[in-house]
Amino acid sequence: LPAWDGSMRAALALLVLVYASDTCSASSDSSTCESSGSPEASEKRKQALKLVEAATRIVRKKFDYVVGTKMGRDALELAPKDASVQAFFASMLMSTGNLTGAHSIYQDLFQMGAQDPFVLQSYVTVLHRLRRHEELAEVWPTIQSTPGVKWRSPLHCPDQVDETLLEWARPFHNPMDFEVTRIIEQNKDEIASDFQKFMSKGGSGFNPNQDTDLVDGGTKELWTEYLLFEKGVWNPIECMNFPSVCQPFKKLLAITGIGNGKRSGQVSLLKLEPGTHLVPHFGSVNWRFVAHHGLQVPEKQVRIKVGEEEKWYQQGKTLVLDDSFLHEVHHKGQPGVDPPRITLFVNFFNPNITVITEEEFYDRQWAEQQDRKKARRR
Repeated sequence: LPAWDGSMRAALALLVLVYASDTCSASSDSSTCESSGSPEASEKRKQALKLVEAATRIVRKKFDYVVGTKMGRDALELAPKDASVQAFFASMLMSTGNLTGAHSIYQDLFQMGAQDPFVLQSYVTVLHRLRRHEELAEVWPTIQSTPGVKWRSPLHCPDQVDETLLEWARPFHNPMDFEVTRIIEQNKDEIASDFQKFMSKGGSGFNPNQDTDLVDGGTKELWTEYLLFEKGVWNPIECMNFPSVCQPFKKLLAITGIGNGKRSGQVSLLKLEPGTHLVPHFGSVNWRFVAHHGLQVPEKQVRIKVGEEEKWYQQGKTLVLDDSFLHEVHHKGQPGVDPPRITLFVNFFNPNITVITEEEFYDRQWAEQQDRKKARRR
């Protein structure tokens, strides 16, 4: 799955699980499963899942959550008792800011005994966004005791959890503890110079962030990115503008490697326009960290909250956070008056996990595949 942080990631995960398991219930109670009824109901469910799949493609390619929501509603009309379709529709409602509607569905799914972690995570998220702290406190013991759930706090609910890292997890970290951020510090003057040259040429090339549904109000132009490295690939044209970033990071395994079977590395510039709020959300895994280095930051205007801790972004300074904790960002500046916040953004692996090269990863996969073939012949 993509390393997205928005509702779309949960929707994709739900779709994968539905097709993989051929089950339509978020709980273990098959009575909620539409396909367990008549052939007509089974056919309607297939049509509903095709709509969900099509909606997912549209949202992934065009970031059109309005169309995704309409298609989700149509799917729900075909299979109104199908918990997986309900959960998809709820994720679309949450993406378009209809928190009350999303909450109603997630609450019903929870009361029906939902055990899917993505449904439970979304329920926790919508409770945070609605500030329904009493309800969250009431349901949390049940959520935490659900089989397969490894979360220890309602402020720390990523999709995937490496339990060996939980004991020492905290929202913010010392930037000087990591090679990635020490390299940023050593090269910050050159990085600032490259940034000024880039901006003097117009600073073009920013595109809507892939997690655009996290923008409060849904205006995708308010949060944009300029990608230098993603999905194992350095972008040569963009890197020509930022040699001070790409050259020292190109062979750094903490960015380019694979850990726990996943890529996590990304390097980009992130632009947040004044007046923008990124709503509370969890990162996808707990074995990566995020560095933000201030390239253009209006003083005392942009604040990030991670868990229960808050910090200001600062020009020329680097923040390191564990984005698997609940986090949100406010740019309190005035649109049309104050400048956007632009940071150098780097996702990198927690140094306490084993990270391997892409070549090593595929060698291991091939070896495991050969072992499975041998086992089948016996």
